[in-house]
Amino acid sequence: MQISLENTGALARRLTVSIEAEKVEQKINKKLQELAHTVRMDGFRPGKVPLPVVSKRFRGPVRGEVIEELIKNSFEEAITKSEERLAQQPHIDFKQNVDGEAVEYVATFDVMPKIEQINLSGLIIEKPTAEISATDLNKRIEQLQRRFATWEKVERAAAKGDKLTISLKGTLDGEEISDVGADELSVDLGGNELLAGFDELLLGVKPNDSLDKPFTFPAEHVNKKIAGKTLQLSINVKEITEAKLPELNEEFFTKLHLEEKTQAALEEKLKEAIGKEITRAQFTQLKKQIFKFLNEANPIEVPTSLVANQEKQLRQQVQQRLQGADIAEEDLNEDLAGQLNTQAIQTVRVSLLLGKYIEDNKLVADAARVNERLMNMLMPYAMRDQALFRQLLDSPMPKQIAQDEVLEEVAIEHIAQTVTPVEKAMSLEELLALPVA
Repeated sequence: MQISLENTGALARRLTVSIEAEKVEQKINKKLQELAHTVRMDGFRPGKVPLPVVSKRFRGPVRGEVIEELIKNSFEEAITKSEERLAQQPHIDFKQNVDGEAVEYVATFDVMPKIEQINLSGLIIEKPTAEISATDLNKRIEQLQRRFATWEKVERAAAKGDKLTISLKGTLDGEEISDVGADELSVDLGGNELLAGFDELLLGVKPNDSLDKPFTFPAEHVNKKIAGKTLQLSINVKEITEAKLPELNEEFFTKLHLEEKTQAALEEKLKEAIGKEITRAQFTQLKKQIFKFLNEANPIEVPTSLVANQEKQLRQQVQQRLQGADIAEEDLNEDLAGQLNTQAIQTVRVSLLLGKYIEDNKLVADAARVNERLMNMLMPYAMRDQALFRQLLDSPMPKQIAQDEVLEEVAIEHIAQTVTPVEKAMSLEELLALPVA
């Protein structure tokens, strides 16, 4: 058997293997002889089927089984000698695979980078902090009131907080862009649901108003048809409604399932919830900063196959978010591919670096914490389908995902303990609005 392993890139490998016809034939004959002792065929006693008959009937599948074993064994032998770790399973191409002749195949694959040491020198972490003010609590209470508000039609000019029903048509150089059109579009003014600047077009309009105004879409918009383009928008205002907020009384507090039906009790609950939001936001910023530093301070090569898999997952996530936007894949912003590729490279690199850090520091995920994460993950299923919930609970995949997430958090927390964070005070609104990526 001849084995040749070549480097075709920083982490790309090509393995060429030639297995002598005699070796293949020996293994095939051995398996056929073993089969002849056990196979049952009409007209023959068990174990007495002649070898030529067995060969004629079973040589094809037996040969396939032998070839599979020879490939597996020869590949494992080559990898063991190389002392490298596979990034993922190889792609096998046969150069020759004819019965009675030598078997030749080529395996192409990526290997893991060899990471000697993680560089954390110079890591600085900025920790955003915020106090919960009375204004913050009042805003949250109003948001809760809006959830239970009744909406009444008004004839006045639209103001922030109103809901509008409009029809919308967008044209570019006189041509209508169907992706922008809508007959019944609900707009929550000030609800941060639409593109920045779109709200301003509608402030002050009245029912039955029609307006034609230019609007420039951001260059990073996912739809390449309109990204960075100025469209002429034709808007018809069909209806304006304003919220009639419920009073802060026992009836309202009952709807919120408060044990103590007072505003003070509600504010305590809100402080607790906001405190958890602050903690999550702080951890997100901590994670973001550590990931950025790891990428910049440890510019290791990453396997292209892992990057391709990660990029595919990111693209699927984008498509899922755009399911209701009616945007075809071919219309996605061309810059998006580059952004997803960069993000995929950084994600894979950080994953490999964290894996090395976890290994070096012998970090483990606390079982109770993993179980809590698992239950939080599966809770929506528990509420909808108990049978599916139990099935997922017994499946290894969800538990593995929960364990990986917790272990990543443990690593981030461990790294954070190596430095003293620099606190940066800001308002609650500013802290919660910090970008997550």
